[in-house]
Amino acid sequence: MEKENKIKLWFKKINWKLISWILSIIGFITIIGIVIGIKVNKPYKPSFYNYASYISQTNRKKLEKDFDYKEFQTIQEFTNALDRNQAIGGISTDNQAVTLIKKDKLKKIDYEKILGKGITSPEKFLTPVAWNFLTSYDDYLKTDINGNPFKDGPRHLWEYFVPYYIQSCVIAYNHSKNNNKYINVEPEDSYFEILQKLHKKGYKNLQVLDDVRNNLAIGSTRFKTKAINGKNEYINKFNEFNGNATINNYEQQIDSFFNLISDSLEWKIGEKSNKVIFNGDGQIVLESLINLKSDCDMALLFNGDALDAYYSGDNFEELADQEGSITIVKPKNGILTMDGIVINKAIDKSSNSDKSIENIINAFCKTYKDVTVFDEITKEYDKDKSIKELEKMTNYKVDEINENGKIIKEISINYEATEFLSNFDLINYTPVYKVEYDFIKKHYFKYWDEDSNMIVNDNDASEIYSVDGAGYINIKPIPLSLMSKINVKYNLKIKS
Repeated sequence: MEKENKIKLWFKKINWKLISWILSIIGFITIIGIVIGIKVNKPYKPSFYNYASYISQTNRKKLEKDFDYKEFQTIQEFTNALDRNQAIGGISTDNQAVTLIKKDKLKKIDYEKILGKGITSPEKFLTPVAWNFLTSYDDYLKTDINGNPFKDGPRHLWEYFVPYYIQSCVIAYNHSKNNNKYINVEPEDSYFEILQKLHKKGYKNLQVLDDVRNNLAIGSTRFKTKAINGKNEYINKFNEFNGNATINNYEQQIDSFFNLISDSLEWKIGEKSNKVIFNGDGQIVLESLINLKSDCDMALLFNGDALDAYYSGDNFEELADQEGSITIVKPKNGILTMDGIVINKAIDKSSNSDKSIENIINAFCKTYKDVTVFDEITKEYDKDKSIKELEKMTNYKVDEINENGKIIKEISINYEATEFLSNFDLINYTPVYKVEYDFIKKHYFKYWDEDSNMIVNDNDASEIYSVDGAGYINIKPIPLSLMSKINVKYNLKIKS
């Protein structure tokens, strides 16, 4: 009994509050130690943003060594990350980049580090189409987001935006889903006329890449107005509007686009209709077009995705024997868009930012300066010598192979030899650098033709790939307030 009383007395003397406080301190120190251990083992990586499937696996792995590589579903996700300084950089659209420049969010590009000593502009390295596209934004970059002139003078898109790929809008159809029925297309055929011809041939299900601004520009090719007699009249105002949407015409452009689709196909667009489907992911649009299990037999999409669809055997094993089942048509009025690399101006100066930027650039365009040759006298781009330099780097050769006693020739090219060819081989979008554009144009579309017993060029694929600039426009920037109005009306039209 006496022993029990002593034990009780001992417990009463213990300062439980003190013990609780000590245990809390120990627990806190333990947690801090664990966090520090995790940080040491897995140090912070700045975020780099890109579209899904928009870089080769080889180059993605290079980026993942130094960056937290993120894929966004919409470009707005990347914009938000830049606004919150949660991204060191990423792949941007031309329109997004213009807005970010006007908001003073982007870091200037040091082209000397990318393209060589003394190079302050990418002009001589770029195709004429790409350079003209970039400079077309000069008038929009004389003022900041508030409409005030920049203190350091007018700015240029290329100063803050490293070009990656350029794309144009096309119409594609899968004739293997419609008893191999083709349409006859004239060079002057519009979006409306091509879709109407497809409808008359029995094509029934259209998927549209849900790019609002591009679709408004398409609407301007058949702009709905009222004639003097009160009846509807349709006029091509594509060149007049030149990719612009204003408070005075945006509603008519939206109405005109949806009328163009519904009138050409004689189908109503809306929630209850499955004849016309809008999707913001170009990869899903092309997969729907080529997949035999999908009802989609027509698509409005970019030429790079269309070229990917053209080589459908690369996407689905069951379509390996049906390569060439996709036909691509370029309408009269072409619309261009460009993607490029942008770097956040607010990146931490103490975090080895120069090295980080170099690592980003190297995953996309490290080798251009090594294979682009300029004439010693004229200083102009030498196409033939540049292609030969790239042929050496990629171990280009034509092998003769004996197949059952028959000699065939096969072109061998190591597309993993350079970061940009590795990217192209996956993506198939149109390059903007002369040496890459010319090399792909010369070699990528060649194959051994058994009938003629020689290497021939796939002219259809080459035509899809080509962007020559004739008859094209690009989408012009608009205020965010107007874009909000456009999005509201556009989305209501889809659901109506």
